[in-house]
Amino acid sequence: MIDDSLSETFLLEKDVCYSEDVQTGVSYYYSKLDAITEGFSVNIKHGNDNKIYFGKSCTILKSRALIAGNGNTVIFGPYCDLNNLDIRIKGNNNTIIIGAFTSIGSAKLIAIGGKSINISPFCMFSTGIIVDTSDHHSIYDLDTGLKINIDADVNLNEKVWIGRNVVINKGTMIGANTVIAQGSICTGSIDSNSIYAGVPARQLKSNITWSRMPANSIEEMESSARNARWEEKVANLKSYLALNSMNK
Repeated sequence: MIDDSLSETFLLEKDVCYSEDVQTGVSYYYSKLDAITEGFSVNIKHGNDNKIYFGKSCTILKSRALIAGNGNTVIFGPYCDLNNLDIRIKGNNNTIIIGAFTSIGSAKLIAIGGKSINISPFCMFSTGIIVDTSDHHSIYDLDTGLKINIDADVNLNEKVWIGRNVVINKGTMIGANTVIAQGSICTGSIDSNSIYAGVPARQLKSNITWSRMPANSIEEMESSARNARWEEKVANLKSYLALNSMNK
């Protein structure tokens, strides 16, 4: 199991320097080690005490965040490679976390109602993906008069592959090592080590894993030079975080 602390422990105080944009009321916490944020803009419609964290060596290109509310948090984990990301946050105390080594081609992440989007380490997003904690409009039960489509958190466990033009709805939980085929709409609980596809997404195959590398077998993938470089980078990050934790 991959250590999901990779998405959290880089927030050690020794890891970041602090700056506050007085005009927008956003606090930025940058890693000391080479975070790249070219073309990343933040627009605060209103609110205070909003925080954005940039992890060690993360890259965020041609992206934006629109925030309306107080006490919201966005976390970009170490070694993220994020492109064309559109973050929308409305209300108070919402959280968006993108874990270490996750890559995104293009996506819209929408957090509303004090909810969270938690994307664990090592995930891979294609393009045109939407992740949303809300339906944005209300549906009521006629007998009780109460709202039935309640906003809910979205959680992706480690190493999830999301195909092109997938929609991930409120309350979705996707298990580790799972693949979601392009054009699928995800709701509810989705099993680990599986392939899902369709509207709504249904399990097509279980007992699988996947790799970014075009190898013909797990053995070939694990013995490749590319995998060795990948494992070395992960090990170095874990060592770096452990050392900073001890020195804190």
